[in-house]
Amino acid sequence: MGFVYVFNVSPQQVRLSINYPPQPSAPMQGATPNSQFPYTPFSMQVVRGENSATPGAFINGRANSVVVQARGLSADSVSLDVPAASGSTADLWLYVFSNIMILFDTAGKQVDLQYVNWPVNKNITSETPRRKKLITGGRQKVKSGGAGRRRQAAKGGRG
Repeated sequence: MGFVYVFNVSPQQVRLSINYPPQPSAPMQGATPNSQFPYTPFSMQVVRGENSATPGAFINGRANSVVVQARGLSADSVSLDVPAASGSTADLWLYVFSNIMILFDTAGKQVDLQYVNWPVNKNITSETPRRKKLITGGRQKVKSGGAGRRRQAAKGGRG
């Protein structure tokens, strides 16, 4: 038996549902600059077991269903592979970002990585375009304005 230490490193409060419990976990506060310890992730400890007798616990040696909830929305369920507990995998670290979850063993080796898919057209990642750019790694479409079309026309292209 061991534990999975879950760290919320996203900017918003989240709840987790692990293996379909009757209720999701207690809220995990987001990492913010306005706290006593800025950007320190909120964490909680979740038990690991050998069978599904404990609701909301991770089960060793199999895929575990995890659902992230934020701002009243639930993401699609992801399947997180939790290895059997032994040595460096007796305890695990799960980092929950806005759009990704990464599971590590206590030696720092990545055990699993899963992308979190949110309902279409719902923005839970940010309040401002700058923050969204930081969270998504800057992968945003840039619309070309009129100036780009005027330059193309001046070069003899279509405008």
